[in-house]
Amino acid sequence: MSFAIQNSVPVEQASPWTDRAIERGIFFLLIFTPLAFGTTQDWSIAIMEITAFLIFGVWLIKYRETPLMHKAQPRSKGLPALLLVFCGAVLVGIVVLQIIPMPRDLLNLLSPKTTELYQTFLEGDLTSWRTISTAPHASVSGIILFLSYASVFTVVLQHYNTEEKIQGLFRLIIVIGCSLAVLAVLTRVFRNGNVMWIFPVRAGEKAMGPYINKNHFAGYMEMVIPIAMSYYLYTAGKMVLPSKEQNASRVQQALSFLDNRKFASLSQGMVAVLLLTGGLFMSLSRGGISGYAVSMAVFAWMVRSRRSLRKRAVFMALLGGVVAIAVIVAGWSMFEARLETSEQQGTMRIGTWTDAFSLARNFPLFGTGWGTFEKIYPAYQTAHPDLNFEHAENEYVEVLTDAGWIGLVALLGTMASGCFIILQRWRERHNTFVVSFTVGGITAFSAIIVHSLLDFNMRVPANALLMTVILALTWAILFKVPSRREQKAGLD
Repeated sequence: MSFAIQNSVPVEQASPWTDRAIERGIFFLLIFTPLAFGTTQDWSIAIMEITAFLIFGVWLIKYRETPLMHKAQPRSKGLPALLLVFCGAVLVGIVVLQIIPMPRDLLNLLSPKTTELYQTFLEGDLTSWRTISTAPHASVSGIILFLSYASVFTVVLQHYNTEEKIQGLFRLIIVIGCSLAVLAVLTRVFRNGNVMWIFPVRAGEKAMGPYINKNHFAGYMEMVIPIAMSYYLYTAGKMVLPSKEQNASRVQQALSFLDNRKFASLSQGMVAVLLLTGGLFMSLSRGGISGYAVSMAVFAWMVRSRRSLRKRAVFMALLGGVVAIAVIVAGWSMFEARLETSEQQGTMRIGTWTDAFSLARNFPLFGTGWGTFEKIYPAYQTAHPDLNFEHAENEYVEVLTDAGWIGLVALLGTMASGCFIILQRWRERHNTFVVSFTVGGITAFSAIIVHSLLDFNMRVPANALLMTVILALTWAILFKVPSRREQKAGLD
C-alpha cells in the first residue's frame, strides 16, 4: 500500500530567484522563530505568518511560470488514507463552523450552553446571529496561524524533493538545535534574570536559552535529537572497512575506522546528539525527558525492525552508552532536586485538568471555540484560583475544550491514520537515506505527542513550525525521493 500526493516536476529548471527565495525564507523561519522567544508574542507571530504566506506566494509564482509535467504516483484507496482525509476534514470543518454566525435556534441546537452564556452576558439579547466560538477573534487568529503552518508544509513538501535538498535542511535543523543548546548553557552560566539577557520575565518563570518556558525549550530539543541520531545512523552505514582489512584484528579494524574519511561526519553526529541531549536534560523538564525516553524506545524498535539498520547496532550502542554516561554524571544531582518538586506540580496539573473536563462537559460536541481556553477557563477554575492559566497544560485536554469530543476524536484519528500510512510506506522503502531519516522524523513526532500529555508545545509557534517542517520532510522522503533503481533508470 502507498499513499502519495501527485508529484509535479517542472519540464525546465524553475526561475533561480524563486528557488533562492523559498529556501532563504524557510531558513529564516527556522532561525527566527526559536530566537524570537519561541514566537509567542504578537509581533513575532505576525512576522512568521507574513513570511510563511510570502513563501507560499513565491512557490505559486514558480509553478505558474514553469510548465509542469505530471508523473502519476500510486495512491492508496484503503481505509487509512480515507480515514486521514475524513478526520482532517472534520477537524478543519469544526474550527470553521465555530466562527460562522448562526441564528439563535441553530446555535441552541448545536451548543445549548453557548446560547446560555450569550443570554447571561448580553442580558437576553440574541437578536443578532452569534458564533459557537465564545471568542471569535481568537478563533480567527488560530485559523490564520494554522494556514501559515499549512503553507509551510505545502512548500517544503513540494520543493524539497531530492536527497541533497532534504539532507541540507535536516543539517540546518541540527545546527540550529545545537546553537540553541550552547546558547542555553551560556544564558544559564551568565544569567542576569532576563531571557537572552534582554527580555524580562515574570516572577516564577524558568527561562531556558531564548525560551521563556524551559518546557518548550525541552520540546524543541527532543524533536531535534532524533534528527541528529538519524544523521548519525545514516553516516554509520557508510563506515565500511576495505575488503583487505575485514579479517584484521580488532585493534587494526578500530584504527582503520579512525582513519576513515567518514569518521569525521560520524563524530560530528555524536557530538551533536550529546550536545542536544545535554541541553534537554539541563532543562529538567519532566515532560521533555518523558517524551525523550519514549522516542528513544521508538527509535530502537524501528532500528531493530529493519535488517539494513540492525547492522549498525554497534554504532548505536556506542552512542547510547556515551549519552547515558554523560547525562548521569553531569545531571544526577539536578534530577534529585527536580524530583522533590514533582508532586506539587503534578497536583497543580491534575487540578487544572479536572476543571477543564468540567468545562468540556458543558460544551461536549463542538467546544468553546479554537483558542478560547484562556478566556473561558476562569469561569470554571476552582484549583489554584490565584494563578492564571493560558493553556490546559495538556494539548489533548485543550483540544477537547476548544473543539469538543468530535474535534478530539478527529485529531486522534488524523494522527493515527497518518502514522500508519508513514510506517507502512517506510516498510516498503529500501533506500538507505529514506529508511534512516524516516526513523528520525517518526521518532521526533513520537517525542512531541508524548510531551503534549504534560504540556502545550504545539501552541508555541516555534515548536509547531519545526514539527511542521519535520513532518513535511518525512512525507517528502517517503513519497518523493526515488529509489536507487529509479534514479539509475532516470524515472524521477
